[in-house]
Amino acid sequence: MFTYSFAKYKSYYKDNLILALPIVLSQLGHTLVHMADGMIVGHFAGTVQLAAVSLVNSLFMLILVLGLGISYGLTPLIAQANGSKNKEECGRLLSNSILINFVASIVLYALVLLVYYKVIDHLGQSPDVVVHAKPYLQFMGFLYFH
Repeated sequence: MFTYSFAKYKSYYKDNLILALPIVLSQLGHTLVHMADGMIVGHFAGTVQLAAVSLVNSLFMLILVLGLGISYGLTPLIAQANGSKNKEECGRLLSNSILINFVASIVLYALVLLVYYKVIDHLGQSPDVVVHAKPYLQFMGFLYFH
């Protein structure tokens, strides 16, 4: 059964992997940046600061995945228009995606500042951790959504 399915769709696997590779590398890049942040803070600062970085990275990853989902949402429509050689539709979709991503970045940054900034106090973390987490959360929100 598996060999039949593999043989039937073998020609599509290479094309799908080529299309997916930039997305996979992007996701890997985000994860490696968070890991490097933790390693640097763990090496040069104390355990409280490391706990703050870990808390913010875990909270921020939820928002980041939501933002990436929004930004990747228009990709299939643009690919479909490009495949049908409809360049005018590609341009319209690109303009719309820029607008959608701009609005989404503002909304997600507001979500980080308004919701997470207030919620972080009520997650049962040590007050020392929260004190160090809030500026890092603001920095991460500004870094990713501006």
